[in-house]
Amino acid sequence: MITLSSTTPAAPTGGSLVMWQQDSSGNVSAYTGSAANPPVTTAPVAGVLTINAASGDKQYININAAISSASVTNPTDGQIMTVFWMQDATGHAIVLPTNFIGATAPSTSANKHSIQQFLYHAADTNWYGVAAGQTGL
Repeated sequence: MITLSSTTPAAPTGGSLVMWQQDSSGNVSAYTGSAANPPVTTAPVAGVLTINAASGDKQYININAAISSASVTNPTDGQIMTVFWMQDATGHAIVLPTNFIGATAPSTSANKHSIQQFLYHAADTNWYGVAAGQTGL
């Protein structure tokens, strides 16, 4: 049995939708936002992280192992993607995709989170940091 009371979000306002999501490790968290574009949780496999941009503009990366190689597949020109990095209780090294231009390196510390937003430019296949990321949250 899972008790969710300690992580229950505030009551939604303005037509927000509250959904519960469970990642591949069994962690349950609340998401308040649009049902049309919920966050997607991804974790590295054998040190490789592949983010599928077609699966959503909000990407939660559950860092449960060191990431030695990372890439983004299926982007569309002008797509804006928010990447939220979530370190586990150990903390792991992260190698960002080489086409993340202006990226702020995510925290490698245990239980810390980092976030940054990127804009995809198809002509040169780069993701450009929209603003400086926040790290160590």
